[in-house]
Amino acid sequence: MCSPHPPLAADDADPYMLSWRGIDSKEYYQQDKAGLVNLSGCGNTVAGNAPLGMALILESLRWWVEEFHVDGFRFDLASCLCRDSKGKAIADPPLIRAIAKDPALAGIKMIAEPWDIGMYQVGTFPAHGVWAEWNGKFRDDVRKFIR
Repeated sequence: MCSPHPPLAADDADPYMLSWRGIDSKEYYQQDKAGLVNLSGCGNTVAGNAPLGMALILESLRWWVEEFHVDGFRFDLASCLCRDSKGKAIADPPLIRAIAKDPALAGIKMIAEPWDIGMYQVGTFPAHGVWAEWNGKFRDDVRKFIR
């Protein structure tokens, strides 16, 4: 059944909000004392290391792999997944470790764009032997050379 209210942005204060923020904002979005944290530069940042946020991501990845036989994922702004629910950097993020140890995700290609606003992890992304890194500096050098 269609709702008479259109889907709204996560930061909209409408009571008919259709987003994870309307369900449990603290479990699905990173927040500090001032409110929602935007470390991606394109919206509210998911709380991937909070229990429900991590479960949502892991279950979604498993679903894509098991149902559609997807053989890899590229995570834009993956450094956002290396932060706690308040946006502080974590040396060994539980989500990254859980993805690396998940039997359903074994052998799946994981590529991280290892930066976000304020954190640059090229060469230091916590890969756990599973993740490859997207190297923006190399990409930029190749573009300059070709031009």
